[in-house]
Amino acid sequence: MSKLNSEEMIRYLYNEMSPEENKSFISFVESSPAIKEQFQMIKEGFDVLNSISFSPSKRSVDRIRQYGSIDGLSMQ
Repeated sequence: MSKLNSEEMIRYLYNEMSPEENKSFISFVESSPAIKEQFQMIKEGFDVLNSISFSPSKRSVDRIRQYGSIDGLSMQ
């Protein structure tokens, strides 16, 4: 791996690399302090995003249901 970009980092974080790519990725990251720091920053953001859960407000759900009933759709 001669060049590492953020797309490859994302592929690693989402487990989209083959075992060989994984091994090469880890070796490359470990060999460069600057790349390792960049990867850590991306990983921290990834971890934060994975820990967030969203729920729509009751008002939003009610408005969606109301809109659905306009066309005669039943939303239960």
